[in-house]
Amino acid sequence: MKIVFFLFLLLLINCWYSQESKDTISQTSRNNIYFEIAGQSGFFSLNYERLFTTRNKKILLAGRSSIYYFNMYVLGHKSSSIGSPFSISLLSGKTRHKIELGISTSIDFSWSSTNSSKSLLNCLILGYRLQPKYKDVIIRITYCPYLFYDLNDNESHRSHWGGFSFGYCF
Repeated sequence: MKIVFFLFLLLLINCWYSQESKDTISQTSRNNIYFEIAGQSGFFSLNYERLFTTRNKKILLAGRSSIYYFNMYVLGHKSSSIGSPFSISLLSGKTRHKIELGISTSIDFSWSSTNSSKSLLNCLILGYRLQPKYKDVIIRITYCPYLFYDLNDNESHRSHWGGFSFGYCF
């Protein structure tokens, strides 16, 4: 009877141990909602991001969608812009500190009392991210060089930009 009890106890302990996971994504929240100042959307944006695993446990894939709207007054003229950037990034790092490398694209709709325009905004994303395990906070700092293409005038220009993000993980 003691042998049967011992074998049962050994089997039960093994089942408890099998529930542990050492996967990187299980130690990181998969969904993020954050507010971005500057960055890939220009001035202010609200972002939703989903993290996915890759074959390499140290690299995560992030798909992001955001929306922005802002008003601007220049020399007494009001103009407004709205857009929704989509981006994809790779996150590298096995702890809470991660390096982010990605691309983003958006169609920007701008209008004022005198005209309206459509623009294509493409940007690279290079940044640092602090996303603690099992915590509710995400902090990002990014460098975002832009390629801005005006679809009405067929003109383009480049710009250097950066951003700061903070938000909630779940």
